[in-house]
Amino acid sequence: MRSLRAACLRVFLLLLGPAVAPRAAPHFASPPPGAQADRLCWQASVPLRWRDFQAPQAQVQASLLDVRVGACSAVEVAVVPYATASGPDAFRVESFLVRSRSWVRDSAIVRQPLLLAHEQVHFDINELFARRIRQQLAQDQAAGVYLYGPAVAQHIRQLLAEKTAYQARFDAAAYHDPSAVTLTRWQALVQQQLAPLLAYASTAATCSD
Repeated sequence: MRSLRAACLRVFLLLLGPAVAPRAAPHFASPPPGAQADRLCWQASVPLRWRDFQAPQAQVQASLLDVRVGACSAVEVAVVPYATASGPDAFRVESFLVRSRSWVRDSAIVRQPLLLAHEQVHFDINELFARRIRQQLAQDQAAGVYLYGPAVAQHIRQLLAEKTAYQARFDAAAYHDPSAVTLTRWQALVQQQLAPLLAYASTAATCSD
């Protein structure tokens, strides 16, 4: 009743300009058709549902490196630089799930509510680090640090690395004790850490959904 990250790679996107970037808006191509509909942005009032796991069955079978893998939630953080002619350099930090790369092993899995709750914790951890990145960017900007420079890039990379480690610790705890007690403890821990960062929570403005 768990999902092993060895078989469920969580991708963390860091879209940064060069170490010394001109003070102009970086150019990013528009997302491909259907890309926005494929994403579920994190929202406190919108929990994961099994119907959000839409990867083709062939992809599921190819991903099953371990028979214990029940589901994969492909959650991502995208850190996207942008600027306007009149405004300061900035980043948009997005926290979302990619539906077409999220899967469940078989129809029997959907009768296991602990597994869906487990995947929700992964999504909430994703949001936790999106908030920490927004907080760090706000602190850097207040300190007058050039947001497209190497110092800020290193801050973001460090937080993304910490996120990877945090997700792995959660999976390891669930592997050793897949009980509801362990899950409840992690749910409480993540919510406790999310609360002080409410000012940096994901909103409609932070996701190009």
